Amino acid sequence: MYRRPPLGLHDERPPEDGIAPYAGSRIPGPVGIASSQVDPGSALRRFGGFKGFGDGFASEPFALGKETYRLRKVKTQGQLNSREEVVPASEAPVIIERAARLYRTNLPLLRQLEAARSMNTRVAQRGTIALVRLTPLRVRPGRPTDPAKEPVPNRPSAKPKQPRPCATDFLLSPCRIVNVKGSLQIAASESGGAPAGEYEWTTSSTKITLENATSSTVTVKALDHASAGREAEAITVTRKQDGCPPIVKVAKVTVAKVTLSAAANQRFGHDNFDTPANPLDDHICIKKSDYTLLHVKIEGGAVGTDFNFVCDDAALCTPVAPAATAEFDLRLNAAAENKKDTVLHAKVKCPAATSFAHILVHVYKER
Repeated sequence: MYRRPPLGLHDERPPEDGIAPYAGSRIPGPVGIASSQVDPGSALRRFGGFKGFGDGFASEPFALGKETYRLRKVKTQGQLNSREEVVPASEAPVIIERAARLYRTNLPLLRQLEAARSMNTRVAQRGTIALVRLTPLRVRPGRPTDPAKEPVPNRPSAKPKQPRPCATDFLLSPCRIVNVKGSLQIAASESGGAPAGEYEWTTSSTKITLENATSSTVTVKALDHASAGREAEAITVTRKQDGCPPIVKVAKVTVAKVTLSAAANQRFGHDNFDTPANPLDDHICIKKSDYTLLHVKIEGGAVGTDFNFVCDDAALCTPVAPAATAEFDLRLNAAAENKKDTVLHAKVKCPAATSFAHILVHVYKER
């Protein structure tokens, strides 16, 4: 005997518009409420019966906790891809029930879950609807991932990075002459586009010390005495690079000292202000439009051609370039000025153009 369900109740869920199935027709009542005693075939009928699970059917992936699942129609185990494994029949109903509650707002997936739950492992047309477990994916409840965007299984890994090529050489800045008690920088740079290496500078010289000795640019500090000869101070430079043999070079440095004093044949006077031990306060006189001589002594192995002898006011005082000797008389030509001063420098021929010695030059007109 058919027993009419309570007023307003039915075993089918209400549609999204909230109107109860058959409201005002078969069963009166304004609102439908799903019964706990669901007809097992009703969910499958809503899904379209077995035809709803066509060949190749696979639901969207859905996450439960740390695991990810999907429904799939399979005929043989070989139809599963490398990321899928069939959930045992003893576990599947509980998982499907949890998923139906969690994804109740995703109607397409909910209908698939309810249909699969009502089938309860029954065989669909030429195949079985199975619950399969996937590699965990980060998805949010209610928004299953797009299968088209899933990672491609067995995708070849990226090629390993190739090791950097080993350098075969490096370059050193050319300046090698440093003033007594002065400083000089020597820089190492890569050659031929080689990757950056690490540098270490060492010396056993007693005339110099090194600062920043583990960088690409070292500072050479000269002590109180000139070298015994040209390029007498050796600095070992070692370039290192991971996985490559070290490259070693030697930079040879000269510690020089330049002294300016009165020449035996000077013509118009040289005043040391009664401090012969301090040549830095000396001055030399030149008559207007005339010339005089200044004695130059270079110690340590450097020579006259290692320096540019220049006046701050190049129009007032013009030195004549010396020869490649360590001791000589330098000629100074004066301009046609009645009374004017400038400073003469002995500047090393390096980019820094450091002045190793200087003297005040006074040009005057005789009365």
